[in-house]
Amino acid sequence: MKLFLLISMFAGFLYAEELVVRTVRTDGEVQIKREGERKWGKLKKNNPLHDNDLVQTSFKSNCEIRMGDDNVLMLGTNSRFLINITEKSDGFTEISITLFAGSIYSKIISNIRYFVYSSTAMGRTDKGIFNFTVDEASGICGFHVFAGSVTISNISVQGEQVVKPGDMTTVPPGGAPVAPTRINAKQMSILTRFYGADFINQEIEASGIEIVSSSETGQESMGKKSETPTPNATPSTSSGGQRKLVRIFDKDALLGKIEAYEMQHEYRAKTPAKNEALERYHYRLNLVLSPMRYRGKFFPDGFLRPGYFSDNLDVSLNLPVVAGPDGKTTVDNFNSIRDGLDKIQSVDYRYRKHRLHIGDIRDLTIGSGVLMRNYSNRVLSDNVRNTGLLVHLENYQEGADLFMSDISTAHLAGLHLYHRDTTTVLGLAVIREAGQRANLNNGDFGFRNGEGSLPDTLPSPDKVSQLFVQGDYQINLINNAFERTSLYASLVTCFWNNQPNLKAWELTLPGLNRLIGRFEYQASFFLGRNRLFRNRFNAFYEDNLYLVQRASTTEDSPTGAVTFQSLEPKTPTHVGLSGAFRTEPVRGLLFSIEAEKLLAYFTRDTADKIIRAPGRKDGSLDARLTLGKGWWRPISYGEIYYTVNHCSYYSGTAFNLLSLNTLSETGIMLTLPLFTRFETTVGYERFFYDANGDFHIQPFSEGLTRYTLSVTRGF
Repeated sequence: MKLFLLISMFAGFLYAEELVVRTVRTDGEVQIKREGERKWGKLKKNNPLHDNDLVQTSFKSNCEIRMGDDNVLMLGTNSRFLINITEKSDGFTEISITLFAGSIYSKIISNIRYFVYSSTAMGRTDKGIFNFTVDEASGICGFHVFAGSVTISNISVQGEQVVKPGDMTTVPPGGAPVAPTRINAKQMSILTRFYGADFINQEIEASGIEIVSSSETGQESMGKKSETPTPNATPSTSSGGQRKLVRIFDKDALLGKIEAYEMQHEYRAKTPAKNEALERYHYRLNLVLSPMRYRGKFFPDGFLRPGYFSDNLDVSLNLPVVAGPDGKTTVDNFNSIRDGLDKIQSVDYRYRKHRLHIGDIRDLTIGSGVLMRNYSNRVLSDNVRNTGLLVHLENYQEGADLFMSDISTAHLAGLHLYHRDTTTVLGLAVIREAGQRANLNNGDFGFRNGEGSLPDTLPSPDKVSQLFVQGDYQINLINNAFERTSLYASLVTCFWNNQPNLKAWELTLPGLNRLIGRFEYQASFFLGRNRLFRNRFNAFYEDNLYLVQRASTTEDSPTGAVTFQSLEPKTPTHVGLSGAFRTEPVRGLLFSIEAEKLLAYFTRDTADKIIRAPGRKDGSLDARLTLGKGWWRPISYGEIYYTVNHCSYYSGTAFNLLSLNTLSETGIMLTLPLFTRFETTVGYERFFYDANGDFHIQPFSEGLTRYTLSVTRGF
């Protein structure tokens, strides 16, 4: 394994892909003139930018450009620049921006060397956030630094100046840079002409710098030439001569953009993006062969998935061809509402930061993840599947998530509300479980009515509805462009059958999260009553809605039933530790591990004294290696994972995170680009689950292996 990682990392450096520079948003009239062309053309979203391209904006228009994964440029109104892109032998890319007029806001995080030029000045940085303004008439240039540092000089005068966060300076023609002063309110009002008042105010809040009055900077003594220029500035007749603030965007659109600048940690130690080989094709046809092996028999499932994909809307269908244990293959039909919903692979509509999704749900985490972490609504195989609903609404600081695991049964649904800013994060989630039951999809475990299937009805002596309420709080002690340190706490409560009496609770306190560079660490202490609902809704939840405990030797004759709910009253008070580690050593390669372990159980003896109870210690582990865009060209996306959960309840031995006789899942999935218009996915997955509810996993009889071969063609 170590050799594989070393070879992979070495190959990543050899095959590091060229930095992609493209537009991610345009507002108003934005034009581009390519090298060798005489006429200007319209610049649109997702258009690539190449060496020696000219870009310009007009009145009330602007353009957002992304360079690689982390670096962002925002071109202000009435601005024009030339871009030069040079690949260096050391693997870094050099980006040079020549600004002829207007203003450009630059956020430089990683993997590039960045320069800005004008006819007067030059600035450079490898990591920083700053604004660069050029007055075309006078040649005066202005710099405002919000994070990192920028080295500034006059291109015709020796000497340079390093400007730090919260400082500003100007460079006059023929003169050295003026000594830096603190950014003042007057300068900020000037910048609102290019980006709008809301954008500038939020950037100031995100950077944490303090804005002073003009008199505090001593700027009046420097003369008019020391001010950052304001092209075409006109005094407001209603403000006593002060410059009028111009709103370039509506508030919702602007706040949606600012999130990429404020929440810096979301852009590092993150899941790599997929290298979309078929991104330019709106119509795609996907053929999936997904045979399964269960108890020595093969079930060669196959699916045909046609789809339409665009910037805001994706629609795809799931048309399965199913093979039962008798070897007869039939085309699945529409026998019920649920069978009809099964044919929806995905409907995904996006508007700004909002999202409406119908179909499969993968890796859903609510809040701190105490209740729901990495939840999936698939049932062992895509053949037996739920058609879920996910609605995401977001207005920058406030947001809401509404989800339903299955539209046809609504057995699991929830609402999550949150508020976040540069200092704090507050969240409230309510999740209702209607009661554990058998799968209602005419079969289970990836095939229909086959050997080992559950009967149509099962006894349910402990079927009760449960209502969970989760509150989260996080405070950022340090939160800037390059690091974040946070403390967090979470409280979860559980109620049964819509009654007000508290059945269980879980407190996570204190929790520490530390992010610096490409590394993220997390640790917390938790205690509570009734262990089983911690991380209840995970990748295994839908696989084990109903755990049938069979007392007889006949497999299809259940005589009793056991569910998570019936076990909960038997679990005593507990304490434990949880931790997580994520790192992105090279671009597009992410390693993450999350683990929990109970340290002790406590109960009361006959004298009503609290004592430490004997018993195995429960726990969970999720380890993943994710491969994505920027790592190695032959792989568009890949994932190698190993997950176990609630170990002690599903094993006959002592607690062991590496034991496969637990509720566990392991596998590898790789997506590879083939020829033009083609992409393929290959995979191997192994599931272990408690099929007969006896709390002991039999690797042969209670394990299922799935193989995947998928080919997609773009049209």
